[in-house]
Amino acid sequence: MEYLLKSSGIIALLYLFYYLFLRNETYFRSIRGYFLTGLLLVVTIPLIEIPIFIEQAANNASDFAYAEISTLNKNESSSIDWIQIIGSFYIIGFLFFLFKFLIELISLGILITGHKRQKTAGFIFVETSKNHSPFSFFNIIVYNPKQFNKKEITQILTHEKAHALQWHSVDTLLAHLMVLILWFNPFVWLYKKAVQQNLEYLADSFAIIHSNNKKLYQLTMLKTCSTNYYTAIANNFYNSLIKKRIVMLHKNHSKNSNQWKYVLVLPLLIAFIATFNTKVIAQEKKLT
Repeated sequence: MEYLLKSSGIIALLYLFYYLFLRNETYFRSIRGYFLTGLLLVVTIPLIEIPIFIEQAANNASDFAYAEISTLNKNESSSIDWIQIIGSFYIIGFLFFLFKFLIELISLGILITGHKRQKTAGFIFVETSKNHSPFSFFNIIVYNPKQFNKKEITQILTHEKAHALQWHSVDTLLAHLMVLILWFNPFVWLYKKAVQQNLEYLADSFAIIHSNNKKLYQLTMLKTCSTNYYTAIANNFYNSLIKKRIVMLHKNHSKNSNQWKYVLVLPLLIAFIATFNTKVIAQEKKLT
């Protein structure tokens, strides 16, 4: 339980830092590195323990006996084990979201294997007849060719190829796994959303560079809003952040010198470790 609480505190700290200092910046590659490093820190920092040794005079046996009796009486008087109740509640939530995650994976597998696949230049293209938002999962790209004309499909495939080439599905899966572990923390959901949003920014910037028609690309983004169904664990061309994605396309690029902001998170992490990851160890002091 202590591990989960510390992890929750770190994920909250990292998200708030992103929201205050990084969310309006356009250096999406380094922000992606920030998110991936953050996921690693959430797992590892709670394991760090800094011992602080202090000297303590030895107490006599009667003091220890009194403390032990008081503790036993206190435990006996408490009829409700809140730690066990909270632990059971956590396990139920974990199993629920794990089941949901597995269902999404199975549904994705059925969708991919249930349609004809064509492998071209390292990509696997799957054409579907469903009213489905175009998406990619690693090097697999799924789309409905009847929803768009040839020029629009070219724009969409360029976007999805960016996801595949840059291995964005790894980020998405890691963010989902973090949600499984810390499902009770609202900040982990916001963190996952920010990760996916930044991946879309990366794919958009790649697609615009390789696109000859920026206006058509934006119109294609708006056209995908008519598709209601999408896969949560995949990288979808359509998501609810279309407006922000278009705004980012028109935004001036941030200066590389602004990346000094990352340094600000270091004292925050150090303060967190110094506050919550220390353990006081009493050493018996010899009395003359």
